[in-house]
Amino acid sequence: MDDKIKFRKLTLGLFIVLVLVTTGIAQNSPSTARQKLLQAVRDAKKETGYMSAALISPLIKSIEAGKDELVSEELVPDYISFLKDENIFVQRLGVAGLSAIKSPKAVEALFEYVKNKDYADWEKRLQELMNPNNTESWQLQYELETFRKAVDALGESGDKRFVPFLLGLFKSTNPEQVQIIAPIGQALGKLGATRELFDMVTEANNQLFMHIHYALKSVKDPNKVPELKLIINDPNENSMVRCFAVSTLSGIEAAGVSEFIIGIINDRNYPIEIRQTAMGTASQIKDPAAEEILLAHAQDANSPLRHPAFVGLLRCMPEKYINRFFETIMDPNEELNFKQQLTSEFNHSIKQEQLKKYRKQLYDCLNASDRDGHPNDDIRVFAWRQIHKVFNEKPSVVLSDRNSGHPIRSDILDTIGKENKNLNYQQRLTKAEEETQHIVSVYDEQKSEEKD
Repeated sequence: MDDKIKFRKLTLGLFIVLVLVTTGIAQNSPSTARQKLLQAVRDAKKETGYMSAALISPLIKSIEAGKDELVSEELVPDYISFLKDENIFVQRLGVAGLSAIKSPKAVEALFEYVKNKDYADWEKRLQELMNPNNTESWQLQYELETFRKAVDALGESGDKRFVPFLLGLFKSTNPEQVQIIAPIGQALGKLGATRELFDMVTEANNQLFMHIHYALKSVKDPNKVPELKLIINDPNENSMVRCFAVSTLSGIEAAGVSEFIIGIINDRNYPIEIRQTAMGTASQIKDPAAEEILLAHAQDANSPLRHPAFVGLLRCMPEKYINRFFETIMDPNEELNFKQQLTSEFNHSIKQEQLKKYRKQLYDCLNASDRDGHPNDDIRVFAWRQIHKVFNEKPSVVLSDRNSGHPIRSDILDTIGKENKNLNYQQRLTKAEEETQHIVSVYDEQKSEEKD
């Protein structure tokens, strides 16, 4: 009797363990994840707009965080089915899942998704929608964000089969439609379509030229280094293409790249525009040799590379070289054109937050003069605008020509517009003119001589 009881207890115990193990497996199985996905999709399709998005968003965040249960090859058919759904948020879920899985079948499905989009319709809707609060605008932005995610996955795949289609799309898209053309260009860059992009340079307009430039910034493949070096060293190649090749090469982390870029700067046999491009990219190189060559040219008043060298130092080591910048623009013996070049690049080189430490230097610049002691209007106006932007102050300034103060009036007008929305444009303009008159005074040479 005791044996039978023991046997039953043992059998019951094994059954409980089996159930627990089976249940634990089931909780983490693809079928459970599939049920979770399908239920969320069913719920989302019953809603619209933000409510629909709110039901899908947690799943997308889980996928992008790498939750294993939702990133499984067995779920590929489900994610593919989501791409065909009319609900854009469900489509976004499909794109997120397939992008995370990255299998050949998943990437191929994303390629089909990208191929079948109505790009003409997108361009038309982008042109028609001007109000960012418009519901349709919000929907369109989500569609384009989903498209960007899908195209990015194609670029990350490394599959060169996608290049011909993406290149054709890049060429046919209106360059003004940045939200469409920019992700395509980045994908082409990641896929290493350098030659194809270079071939477009000579006939590109300014807008397309910019997109080609940004597309090439996405090239990171070390295997592209030999090809880029050949283009740079080919005297028969278009000079602009050679310059693009230099900037592309500088963004690739590979042995010998830094030395090659520095070698271009030092080699006078290269055309000046190629050397200038190399100098401009040297600030990206984390190498003492790069700082050394930047500094050498920045200190050489006769160097044709002085401007990009100085800007490079500011960009890569602002704390170290910003005082040298102020000394240079305040030096009355420096060439005016050079100082104008430096100030025009300043906002792209120094972050506004960093300038809070240099209030005194900026105020000192309000007294900048030329070799004859007359006000240097360009430097004074530059300093005033920086003070106004960083410290929200409006100091008085003396200029040699009242017309030089137009940028000051423009900044004041913008501030008035933000602070006095009840005023019409003419009222704001009148108020800005009155403030400018109070702030800007004109240099009186006679009084200055009498003072001396």
